[in-house]
Amino acid sequence: MSLVTVRSMRANIPAETPLLANAQPIDEAPRFALDQGLTARCGLCDPGVLQLNPKSHRVHSKAQIRKIARAIEVSGFLDPVIVDEHWMILSGHGRLNAVRYLKRSSVPVLQVFGLSDAKKLAFLHAHNRIAEDARWDREALAFDLPEMTLLLETAGIAVTDLGFEVAELDQLVADFGDNDDEPDDGIDDAILSAPPVLQMGDLVQLGAHRLLVGDACDAAALDRLCGDEKVSAAFLDPPYNLSVREIGGRGRVKHPEFAHASGEMTPPEFVAFLEYAAGNAARISEAGAVHFVCMDWRHIRELIEAGNAVNAGLIPGQRGGVKPGQWIGQADMERAPIGALSMSA
Repeated sequence: MSLVTVRSMRANIPAETPLLANAQPIDEAPRFALDQGLTARCGLCDPGVLQLNPKSHRVHSKAQIRKIARAIEVSGFLDPVIVDEHWMILSGHGRLNAVRYLKRSSVPVLQVFGLSDAKKLAFLHAHNRIAEDARWDREALAFDLPEMTLLLETAGIAVTDLGFEVAELDQLVADFGDNDDEPDDGIDDAILSAPPVLQMGDLVQLGAHRLLVGDACDAAALDRLCGDEKVSAAFLDPPYNLSVREIGGRGRVKHPEFAHASGEMTPPEFVAFLEYAAGNAARISEAGAVHFVCMDWRHIRELIEAGNAVNAGLIPGQRGGVKPGQWIGQADMERAPIGALSMSA
């Protein structure tokens, strides 16, 4: 790396701040060539010098800040805050908040010189947005989990120190782990080779209940099922417009791809699909009926848009009380949240 002369820009590291023997305050750090037309320097900086970027629209919860802080405690500060020549943060708002949470008096900083305002804005948003497109290989993670847990425990580190929730880890074990307590999910060949008992279009009376084998998007099928009655509640689990491999499943028997919305639809096409399905369900519902609709977290926006199109609005859904606009259930990166839609008159 080629070194260039640097103009002093004080980072104000307090004199009493304990530093490692070879730690270098950023004011004393030389600049180096980073890329075409860009130079940078790296060192320790007083957190109070850094400026929160008003163009950053990412929100960090208190729980996430605590996770970041714990990660710093476990592995050290390995991901410096990136700032421009005016100490405006381009990447690292959550890390700065974690440093403040830990009450540390210095933070590692990479200061970049030579970016235009447009390129600063582009990096600010691209750095956050593009990362959202990554996904976990849950099966590979589940395979590594036992060995990873053992290695971490020998160092006094818990798997939850990595940011995972206990419920998330339990779900991995349930979906991909070996569990002798689970019943065998194999299907007897004699059953598979026998003629099917029910076929498309069959309507079965089960005491006071009726069961129809059919397509929920088929208006005539729902009319057969309900007759002159209107429903007051419904549970809908439409496909999520994701391929089956992206949806964690239990057991050795794997679900085949869905006939529709298995990842092939564009967002507008998926909205139209949901609108058609939700509209058909709304058509046979009484005013004020509640529909509980499962959806992958990545497509909640499309579900809301489709619900609005059929005059269905989000209704409350928290334990022990109501709060308008909330989703029922818990959304995380792998499981589907449940939305409650109220059918208008």
